This record gives sequence, C-alpha cells and structure tokens, in this order.
Amino acid sequence: MVVRKVDQNDLIRIINKSPIPLVLLLCNQSSVCENPKIIIERLSKEFNGKIGFLYLDVNENPKIVRAFGIQSIPVYLFFDGGQLVNYAYNASYMTLKSICKQLATIIG
Repeated sequence: MVVRKVDQNDLIRIINKSPIPLVLLLCNQSSVCENPKIIIERLSKEFNGKIGFLYLDVNENPKIVRAFGIQSIPVYLFFDGGQLVNYAYNASYMTLKSICKQLATIIG
C-alpha cells in the first residue's frame, strides 16, 4: 500500500470512508519527521488493505492543527468511521505496530 500525502480537504473525505486510516501529521521541513515517514511506510506494507496510511504537512494545513488541538509533531492519529479513536506523539515503530494490530482486529 502506498502512503499518500493529503491536504486538509482530502483528509476529511478519506477518514470518513477508509478502513481505519492512520494519519501522520508532520512538518516536511523538519529532520525530526523523517523517521516517522519511514515507520508508516513500513507499517503500510505490513497492514496492506487493513489500515489506510496518510500523511499531512502541518505547515501547509494549519486548520487541521487547530481542529485537533495538536501541540507537538510528529503525531499519529487513528480514525475509525470518521472519529478519532487513538493517537500517539512521536511513537516508536513497536508502539505503532501494536496499536495497528489492535485496530486491525476490530475490522477483521
């Protein structure tokens, strides 16, 4: 599965109809956000077809930062049916894999 870059308009549409999307909010200009991109690319291969993986640059989409009350990046947001069901700030690969496993079992 491909990790897609989205903007705030795409994000709202996608989270309402995709199977449990994981959205990474990051700053493309920050070196701190390079590893999180690699992590979601790896997870997208492991959970292909079960979880949708997206990323959004907060500098290009400030409304999303305000809408979700984001205080720090990178942050991973997990949605199901358009609702935020979990989040993790600057989480490790193993932490995110565990969350993905739990959410993937919900949708079978």
